[in-house]
Amino acid sequence: METKSKALKALQLSLLASQQAPTYDLLLATKMHYASEVLLGVTNLHYAIHTLGLMDLLKSGVLSGADEKNFWNILDNTYIDDVTMAMTAGRPSIYDNDTYLSSTHPAVLARLSLNCRESISRAMMHVVVQCPRLTVSIRHAVRNPGDVDAVASAVSHAENLWRLTRQRHFVDYINASIKTVAKLDDDAVADILGYGIDFDLAQDMVIATRFPVEFKLSLLPGPAAFHGIDVSAAIQLGRVVLALGRNPSPLTLIRTHGPFSGSIGAWHRQLRYLSTLRSGSANAITSGIARDEDLRTALRMKKWVLDNCNVILNRLHITQVDEAAWMEALDCMAGEELPDWIPTKVSFGAEEGEIIMKLEYSGVTANGDPRVDGGPPRVFNVRNPAQFGPQHLREWIKGSGGPVIAKGTAKSVVA
Repeated sequence: METKSKALKALQLSLLASQQAPTYDLLLATKMHYASEVLLGVTNLHYAIHTLGLMDLLKSGVLSGADEKNFWNILDNTYIDDVTMAMTAGRPSIYDNDTYLSSTHPAVLARLSLNCRESISRAMMHVVVQCPRLTVSIRHAVRNPGDVDAVASAVSHAENLWRLTRQRHFVDYINASIKTVAKLDDDAVADILGYGIDFDLAQDMVIATRFPVEFKLSLLPGPAAFHGIDVSAAIQLGRVVLALGRNPSPLTLIRTHGPFSGSIGAWHRQLRYLSTLRSGSANAITSGIARDEDLRTALRMKKWVLDNCNVILNRLHITQVDEAAWMEALDCMAGEELPDWIPTKVSFGAEEGEIIMKLEYSGVTANGDPRVDGGPPRVFNVRNPAQFGPQHLREWIKGSGGPVIAKGTAKSVVA
């Protein structure tokens, strides 16, 4: 095991030092090494280098000589990583381009000979990769409420995505793909979730966890209907996690953790919405009682999801996430202000034979505002990034005494 780990590390460092042209063989090698790093044990986030490498190889479209079916399968398991990063960083997804938007449009898919899973996953990608751009539009509209064009653009984009969402097809496919309904192991939420859901194929699980993201980000109902859909999607994701079993594959944990951790936002938003209603006029006593019960449910589920996200991170040997830092990140993914501690760019490099994570900060935030700490652009080199969480970065950038991590894990460099 140790020899394999050293061999993979040597390969990573050589890839970092090279500038190879994108090829299908390189894509396959990178994907296999990604899976190997994860299965060897996620103790250092070295697999994240391959995640970024896959993004770079996939961003321009189908590579020459590629097995198209396998290429799209790799893409379907990869693009969500950039969507999450893009929404956090306040930028469009690298897959939100003419090549992918034209090849995943429902009108184009109707003319192709695709099976049901392929058609569903590509149609889903068409909407999901546009969600970061929608988030950027919403943030701009919120910051500039007097800008009629900005508000109209955000609303128009959201409405267009909703028109393209084939929710009935997605729901029918997901329901048909469920293999078992598992009995609950967790009594803490038995009255809320009721049961767990499992799937025959990993790809079906990916589609099932992807659909709630698309559904809740592209719909334009009233507030009550929106929060109902938001919470319903979060419940389904909770049921998927309940059915993972006691010893799931690390690859399954990594694929599940992103959507599941994002579902905390549904309960977070529900709490804020219900608190607003509670502070307003509540005429009917029964309505007030129902809201109080919904508040208690949201509080319990928010805590349960956060606790179980940290259980997954512990299994992967990654540092736990601080609630305050995660709530800030989720808010900015929904179109609110981007925190100062969100980096301008994340990359990986080599230093003294070790792989490091490089967090780059320009002189302004992603919101376009001058950074609170001022000064020239900086780069933070982070060793052992698996032990460096958003809470450490948040404390460091905000100047609250530096990251509470092992000595020598990170250092600041003036660019």
